[in-house]
Amino acid sequence: MKGKARNISCDFIRVLALILVIINHTRNKPWAENIYIDSAVQTVIALCNGLFFLLSGKFNLSKEFNTKKDYASFYKKRVIDILMPYVLISMVLSYWNLKDEGIWITPKGYIMTAVQDLFSGNMNYHLWFMFFLIGYIVSTPFLSKMLHAMDNWELHIAFGISVLWQIASVYVAPIRNIGFGYTGWILYGWALYYFAGYYLDRVMDEKKERYLYIAGALSYLATVIGMIVLGGEFPGKHDYSILFVIFCMSVFWFLQKNIKINNNVARAIILFVAKHSFVMYLIHYNVRWLANPFVEGMGTVLEFIVRIVLTFVFSLALAFVIDLLFDQLKKLLGKVLGV
Repeated sequence: MKGKARNISCDFIRVLALILVIINHTRNKPWAENIYIDSAVQTVIALCNGLFFLLSGKFNLSKEFNTKKDYASFYKKRVIDILMPYVLISMVLSYWNLKDEGIWITPKGYIMTAVQDLFSGNMNYHLWFMFFLIGYIVSTPFLSKMLHAMDNWELHIAFGISVLWQIASVYVAPIRNIGFGYTGWILYGWALYYFAGYYLDRVMDEKKERYLYIAGALSYLATVIGMIVLGGEFPGKHDYSILFVIFCMSVFWFLQKNIKINNNVARAIILFVAKHSFVMYLIHYNVRWLANPFVEGMGTVLEFIVRIVLTFVFSLALAFVIDLLFDQLKKLLGKVLGV
């Protein structure tokens, strides 16, 4: 049976988010010393995390779970496609990091380090994303049933509560320096992005989207101005700030509605990169250092650009090889799990 046709606009978003992640993790940014340019550019680069969560929520929460088979199939496929690659690559990266730091360690010590990284250590690096994603994936069938059973007005209320929660947490409480301990709302933080991916598909239409774009543009300007005025003190600038959430939502909706790629070569390239984007994300942070020998002596701007290109190319090449191996492991694991 043939798989479903790929959504090229969403694959474009996936590739764009990956490129933004690589740019974000590339050192010596040429504009870093100019607070105006840095604030404007970094706010765009930071879209990467929100776009990934929005995409994940859009596709996962749209699924319906009516039978035990639906639950089993969902979890089994996520074990094969997400958990297995993540665990194996994390274990390799744990060894890579130890070697890179010049730390000699026994096999038992390595295993303990690798396990610790999986449970907590990876939170300190780019793999922090996985700690949230895995929790959302486990929650998806139950959250999906709740959301599918809700009318649109109920979705609006849930989104509204989330907005108020983010405002109270990010803006109001810090102003009085009293803190905000009420973080138990289920659609708080990055979970709001995950929910918003589904929310937009349910409630957005051509009449409403103009207001989303206006709100997104105003949110972008407010974020940039806030960063210029307050610098590092601007609260939640690129994560839990409701301004940034709205900005991400507007960009996400605009891209998925307006990106139409008809050129066959361009489509093939985007589909190819998107297919390997998950593994590229997992390995790019370590792979980026492979560019060092090729950029020595270059000017700041050229070095920055070449680092991005080489990190992307090296990550794609390694991800292609890794995915060839994973394809065989996925088939084996699929037989074991009965998928």
